[in-house]
Amino acid sequence: MAKKKKDGGKRTKTHGHPFVAIHARVFCQATEDEEKVLEALTRILGEVEVSQTTVEGYFGNPIKILSVDTTDRDVLKKMADVVSAHGKEFLGELETRLDEDRIFHFRVSKQAAYEGEIEIVRGTAPGGVIDIGLKVEAYPGRWEIGLRNLREWLAARTTAENDTNSHQP
Repeated sequence: MAKKKKDGGKRTKTHGHPFVAIHARVFCQATEDEEKVLEALTRILGEVEVSQTTVEGYFGNPIKILSVDTTDRDVLKKMADVVSAHGKEFLGELETRLDEDRIFHFRVSKQAAYEGEIEIVRGTAPGGVIDIGLKVEAYPGRWEIGLRNLREWLAARTTAENDTNSHQP
C-alpha cells in the first residue's frame, strides 16, 4: 500500500506560479472596431483561441463578448508575470480578488492593452476593460489553500524584488 505524503495541502509547482487556467473576457460595443478589441486581447495574452458571443444591449444594440479560456503555459506565465509585477498592490487585496472558486480577478485597460501596455484598473476606465480571472491551484481544492498558495507565491516575489532593488546603487 502506497503512503500518502502529508504536505499540508501544498503541491510542488513545476511551472513556477500557482495558476492553472485563465478566463479573459472583453466587451466590444457596436461603436467599437472589433479587430482593435481583438488585437488588444491578443497583445496581452498572445496568440490564443478567442470565442465570440453576441448579446443585445439595453437599447437593442449588439454587444459582442470576446472570451478566452485556456490552460496554455505561455499565456499563464505572461499573466503570472503581470500579477507578480503588481504584487505590492495585490498583496493587500487577495481576499477580495480571490472568489470562492479560487479565481483571482483583475481588470486591465482595454485602451492600454491595445497599445501593448498593462494598466490595472480599479473602477471604470475610458474605453473599457478586459476582465481576467486566473484559477489558483490548491490541493485539496479549498479557498483557504488557494489563498495561502497565492499569498506565499506573491510574497516571495515581492520580497525577491525588494532584495534585488536594495542591492542596486
